[in-house]
Amino acid sequence: PDATVSVDSWESQELSDHFRAHHDGYRRLDVPVIHQREFVLEKASESLVIHDIFQGKGEHAFEWNFHLGLYVSMQQNDLTSLTMRTDGNLVRLVFDPRLSLEVCESSFSPSYGIIVPAQSLRFTWKGIIPCTPFTFHFSLQ
Repeated sequence: PDATVSVDSWESQELSDHFRAHHDGYRRLDVPVIHQREFVLEKASESLVIHDIFQGKGEHAFEWNFHLGLYVSMQQNDLTSLTMRTDGNLVRLVFDPRLSLEVCESSFSPSYGIIVPAQSLRFTWKGIIPCTPFTFHFSLQ
């Protein structure tokens, strides 16, 4: 059976937009997990915050992959932040200190039938849920 996606809330205001949804695509696991994701677009600071919440029990391994475009370069600043550059724009990503980061070779398709090499940011964590939400904060510099 396919996963069911549900929108929990969607609110647009003058200073920020909030979107929260969840899916049950991991219900087939021996110990099921519900994944809820919240996006907060902070308009004044031109930043995007992503909160991931996992509902369930027991130990699980989680992996997040953020695929970078062809002309995106990346530099890790410290253990919990990095800066990405593309077309003269700088984007800073601050991520949850519980996460491990690996930069992986990958690819993406800018148009049908075209595959080009690129990089992905792979974050991993293994631990007991429920736990506090995981946060990724992207901001223009």
